Amino acid sequence: MKKVYFTILHKPLLSIFLSCCTLAGFAQEPARQLQSSANTKLQAGDTLGAIADLKKAVAMNRTTAGKTTAEVANGEGFIKYLQHDYTGALTDLDQAIELNANYVVAYYNRALVEGKLAMGKEEMEDYNAALRIDPYFSTALFNRGVARAKGGRLKEAVEDFSSVIDMKPKSAEALYQRALAYEGLKDYKNQVKDLDAILQFKPTEMKAYITRGLAKARQARYEEAITDYNVALEIEPGNSDALFNKNSAEEKLNNRRGSLTTTKQ
Repeated sequence: MKKVYFTILHKPLLSIFLSCCTLAGFAQEPARQLQSSANTKLQAGDTLGAIADLKKAVAMNRTTAGKTTAEVANGEGFIKYLQHDYTGALTDLDQAIELNANYVVAYYNRALVEGKLAMGKEEMEDYNAALRIDPYFSTALFNRGVARAKGGRLKEAVEDFSSVIDMKPKSAEALYQRALAYEGLKDYKNQVKDLDAILQFKPTEMKAYITRGLAKARQARYEEAITDYNVALEIEPGNSDALFNKNSAEEKLNNRRGSLTTTKQ
């Protein structure tokens, strides 16, 4: 029978959602249906409705098992995470791991909670533990990359995002985060390549045009940068970031042209 688990994803991704897979988790079909319902409600911004569904799923599986299982403890930790009770969530996830030392998603969820509690060392240890159990856990790779980038470990962050992209070539989130890491490394050529890749399959992604414009401007490619800002403004007229950066690029371009004219004279 197919099993599922609750997974916490945090803000670097486009949304918070629940994930299903064939690893350890709830086996009851009604619980899976409740999980799906909770996912839909989270996507719609109905956190309270999602919590209500998750509580029903956890109670259902506790009744079926007749005790607290690793899956139940993980589900309760997820609920507390949604309630911003990070200390309580940590206690539940500790219990989940005590009950099942190979429960990959509990390590992953605990890492996310530890990130909220500014427990950087523990956070990284738990991402590493999750990836030792499942080296192809792409969401753990992504979030470890985010944590590494936040800690200034940009080259390692690039490695994590690259691993995700190898598995999911059209992951706009991973491409964008890698582009930001390249920016921090001042590798603007590779940054532009990643933004180009995003725009090939997301041609109206305004944020990518603005970021690519900035990367081109840093290479003194002002005319190309202005073109990107203009496209961003077509998508969202009046966008303050696009307007500000376009004006800056135009000023630098005009200064360069003036300098060239003076030199010729």
